[in-house]
Amino acid sequence: AKVVRHQHDTGHFSLWPGSQTYPHLTTYALFGLNEAQRAGVKVDLKAMARGLTVMRAWANSSERTLGPGGESATVAMAAYVLADQGKPDAGLNARLFEARKALPIYGQAFLLRALALGNGADAEKIKTLQDELLATVKEVDGVVMARESFTGKVTPDQMHYYMSSDVRTSASVLAALVQVAPRHEVVAALADGLKRSRRDMGRWGNTQENLYSLIALADYARDRSKGTARVTISLGKKRLARQTLKGASVLGFSRTLNMLSPGKITIKTSAPVRFTARLHLARKTSREESIARGFTVTREYLDPATGLALSKVSAGQLIKVRVSLLSDKDRHYVALVDPLPAGVEALNTRLATTQQSRPGTPAEGRHRWWSRPTWDHKELRDDRVVAFSDRMRQGKHTLEYMARATIPGKFTAAPAHAEAMYEPEGMGR
Repeated sequence: AKVVRHQHDTGHFSLWPGSQTYPHLTTYALFGLNEAQRAGVKVDLKAMARGLTVMRAWANSSERTLGPGGESATVAMAAYVLADQGKPDAGLNARLFEARKALPIYGQAFLLRALALGNGADAEKIKTLQDELLATVKEVDGVVMARESFTGKVTPDQMHYYMSSDVRTSASVLAALVQVAPRHEVVAALADGLKRSRRDMGRWGNTQENLYSLIALADYARDRSKGTARVTISLGKKRLARQTLKGASVLGFSRTLNMLSPGKITIKTSAPVRFTARLHLARKTSREESIARGFTVTREYLDPATGLALSKVSAGQLIKVRVSLLSDKDRHYVALVDPLPAGVEALNTRLATTQQSRPGTPAEGRHRWWSRPTWDHKELRDDRVVAFSDRMRQGKHTLEYMARATIPGKFTAAPAHAEAMYEPEGMGR
């Protein structure tokens, strides 16, 4: 239901409700709704039909050239969604196959899935594309992946714009091979490579990588989840857990370290199973520690009448909050989060922004008439204020909002922080 709220009267979708629509977001939204249907979730069929109609028209437009770049991969993704919805477009699939050499790897993966689902699919074309896709899978430092960055078909800027990455591409290839060649030896290696590419706490680099990886691994797990296995977990001679797993059932077991004695943990099974063991550590960090890795973030609490800094406020008093963000370069999809201290509420008034352009242009607080606003979407929540920018220019950007101290007490203000959502190494606090 939340996804459908991003659909416009035209049938296309936008990143934020009511903001600009993009065909690749329409395709992505329909891909997500299609995944929901695959999982047995009821979706708005009228919204789905409107989206499929405009997506098909966009993909087949005479203006659509199938050259190198992310847009061609989006067309291939559209072809897959149409085919999985039972509406394969043979003409579109044929044009994509002829242009397949120019497609990014993840576009080739979606095309392979579209061909496999098409009515009267050409087995020779499927075999050709499958072999070409398998040739893109490489092992580097013991990790097997399909690496988009090795091909040169998608520039770094296009990778950012289409939220692409090597991990996401590998997940797309894995999902395609699970569909057309589930017993190929590369499938298990790709699944292992995806798991090896995770970061701390089991996550991948960003939400796109998380989503595509989980979908691909879920498809892989469904294909492998057959039979029965009896599992026993022991610490030394002490048995910690025992369960018989059937099909896709899962045994989850966790203990805090103070509940365990030193020793060797053993997992015994009566048949092959897949398992993950993970150690979680809590770490204290200084509230005063700031971080600047591409973004420098500062925050001020000001008197709305005088503009002077506040160090103490009374219950009921208004506060002008100013969060300044300095970006070291042009970036895509930036999130700025300002946690509210307990006892303070953000006021539901219109948020204002100011922006300082690059050196040699008007000073902070002044706008050229053609300047693009920094923030594409803003949210006032109970515990924080959040602002998002689809495309942020290098330089200084400011978020201002009004808040009110509601109850007396002494409260901690957690740090404001910014992050490039699809390049999480770019962040500041």
